Formats: sequence, C-alpha cells, structure tokens
Amino acid sequence: MPVFGRDPARYRVLSPIAQVGGKDVGDWLLLYAGARPDAAKQSALLAAALRRAGRKAQRVMVPSSTPNPVAAHREINETFGTAGFAANAAIEALMKRVAGK
Repeated sequence: MPVFGRDPARYRVLSPIAQVGGKDVGDWLLLYAGARPDAAKQSALLAAALRRAGRKAQRVMVPSSTPNPVAAHREINETFGTAGFAANAAIEALMKRVAGK
C-alpha cells in the first residue's frame, strides 16, 4: 500500500504544491533523485508553483542507484552533506543566502 493510502483526494490535500502560498519561506532548494523521472517532474512542478507565489526555488538532481522512492530518499538522507554529495555547493549557497552572509 502506498505511504499515504490510495485516495486521490488525500493526495491532493497532502501535496506540497497544495501548501504553496501559505507561510512559505522565501528561498527553496529542492533535491530530487536522478533515477526517478517522476521526481524530476514533481520537483519542476513544485518549483514553478513556488516561483509563481514569488518564492525563489532551485532544483538539484542527486544521483541515485534506484527508482524506488523509499530507497532513493534513504540514499539522499544517508549521503546528505558527505564529501562528494551532489548538492553540497547548492546547500552551502542557500545557507549563506538565508543567513545573510
């Protein structure tokens, strides 16, 4: 069973895109797993929605070895910030912008 169930109405409510325009932060960094074409599309849609709402949004593809969503997220979580992680430069730049340095 999918993590959020099978109800399409529930998916629409839980979608990050449905939350855009609320109390969003102004600067977003969206990391997505490269082995998942659906993740690339979803991150592009979210970035576009954030930009329409006046937010900054940058997308960074993180190489992954699996198209499995759970395993791909685990790979990102386990390698986040380690030497050679694909998004390190983007993460550091975001932190500097947010901190105003």
